Amino acid sequence: SLNVETRIAAAQNLIVSFHSLLSTGSPDNETVSTELVYSLKRLFRGLSSVRNAARQGFSLALSELLHLLHTHDIPSSPTLPSSPTSLLSLFKEVNVQNTVSSSDKDKKDSKIATIFAIQAFINSGIFINKEYCKKDLKINECLIDVVDLLWDAAMFKQYLMESSMSCVILLIYQ
Repeated sequence: SLNVETRIAAAQNLIVSFHSLLSTGSPDNETVSTELVYSLKRLFRGLSSVRNAARQGFSLALSELLHLLHTHDIPSSPTLPSSPTSLLSLFKEVNVQNTVSSSDKDKKDSKIATIFAIQAFINSGIFINKEYCKKDLKINECLIDVVDLLWDAAMFKQYLMESSMSCVILLIYQ
């Protein structure tokens, strides 16, 4: 929606539903994992949308969901990404599926989705949560991959350079 309040309400509803799912005592690990992975994939796919203001809404919801993942005790599951590296891998997997045809428009949408996704990662605080990152044995490679993805987007089109480099600067200052 073009309405900021509508986007915020949708993100809040998503997070509230996960909070209630997690607060029901001991939730079924597979149910939580399935719902979270589905939501992450849906939000990642939405970042490629060309509808008016869709990327902003999906990015907002993604930031909040990523924040929930690294700040709450979520039951572990083999299917649930549990580190910045595995979350970034999931994003890249979904983003590649979105660009199978590899037209210039699809590539552009993929690069923009990458910038929005990484901005959501940064806004969620996932890279500065020491306890969460400590468990990620490949965090250094993940951060290098993030910078590479942003550089790739910046080099793709001139108008993506400022947004890409602003993400790199935000990442450095975190």
